[in-house]
Amino acid sequence: MRRKIFMISGLILLFSVSLAGAISAAQETIEITSSSIRIDYDSGAVYCKGDAKAVWGGVIMEADEMQIFLTEENTVEKIEARGNVKVIQEEEKIEAGGEMAIYTAEDDKFVLENKAYYYDESGNSLLAEKIIIWIEAERLEAEGIEGVPVKATYILAD
Repeated sequence: MRRKIFMISGLILLFSVSLAGAISAAQETIEITSSSIRIDYDSGAVYCKGDAKAVWGGVIMEADEMQIFLTEENTVEKIEARGNVKVIQEEEKIEAGGEMAIYTAEDDKFVLENKAYYYDESGNSLLAEKIIIWIEAERLEAEGIEGVPVKATYILAD
């Protein structure tokens, strides 16, 4: 069967998908906007280029480019983002980012790389080459590279 690939430019695309982990409880849709969106129904992939933005379950993810991979059950499996990546959790007032990010629904985890950062509403911050954020477990892990250590600022209670 010939692949069906559609180009949609400058439009808002709304997918009704059930999401895994904590996301499924919060919302059953993902809203995607971008300058250009290409959908490959056979492989279950959505390719976004130019001011890409995905909004789902209280999470906003923005990047220059984004690829969203869906399972056969029409749920989000993975999201890959490149270039000026920003991830915002509105309710928790958390912002994180870097030059590259991968979200995997199976373990509800973001991996941010290349000049990765994390800030929360309490003033805590983290700067590293790589930051891993487990959403449901509320856990962070950071790695530096040779010559560039991880820098963490944690606000202590009075």
